[in-house]
Amino acid sequence: MMMPGSREFREIYKESGILTSYDSYVRRMALSISAIFSLTAVASMIFHSHLLHLTGLRLLQAVFSLPLAASGLMAFALLYYPYHQRNQMRETTEEGLIYTLRQIPLFQVYLPGIVGFGEWIMLVPNVGGGRAAVIAAALGAIVVGIRTLWGKERTTTEVD
Repeated sequence: MMMPGSREFREIYKESGILTSYDSYVRRMALSISAIFSLTAVASMIFHSHLLHLTGLRLLQAVFSLPLAASGLMAFALLYYPYHQRNQMRETTEEGLIYTLRQIPLFQVYLPGIVGFGEWIMLVPNVGGGRAAVIAAALGAIVVGIRTLWGKERTTTEVD
């Protein structure tokens, strides 16, 4: 019995151009997710039991919220990577057309603005979009981590 969506994921993986075999990638993904979960669970257990002196159900809620969030984020990233690679290959083709046209002397003579436009595409939207995504992901992870450690995250507070 196959999991829902596994056939689609395998097709996306084949189109992504990643050199690792599919089975090896899935094994590495499972190992990475379990390692992240285990390491954050141990660290969270030590932090919450020894430093904050939590016990019982409150300790379980506090300990497993961060590992679940971290391993879920890791799973999302590893599942999204082949999709991102496939889309990058498609976008590279579209942006590459303008970038290539600016290299052809005929276009440089008759359309001198295409040289600057091609450089602008490669320097501004590509770099800016990548930086924004990395900064947003990092800030989000830091905020969730801090809120979880302080016990302000909804999953770590007691429900009355």
